[in-house]
Amino acid sequence: VIRGRLAMSVFFRSWDAFAGFPQNLGGLQILKEFVLEPLTFDCSDGEIYCYSSGLHLYEQYWDLVDQLCYGPRCKA
Repeated sequence: VIRGRLAMSVFFRSWDAFAGFPQNLGGLQILKEFVLEPLTFDCSDGEIYCYSSGLHLYEQYWDLVDQLCYGPRCKA
């Protein structure tokens, strides 16, 4: 708890940027909310700081990521 806010710092040895990143952040946020709920002192939701020594994108996702990055809504 830093200045009345629950912050979380997480290190991933290996992290899948496409499939793992969104699910992991969602799960970490749910964990923070679970921890905050029973607290008896004033504490609000804070930041999540994530670090990784091996962020990667699997080849099986390359085409899908290309479509997301260069589709009709993107500025190429």
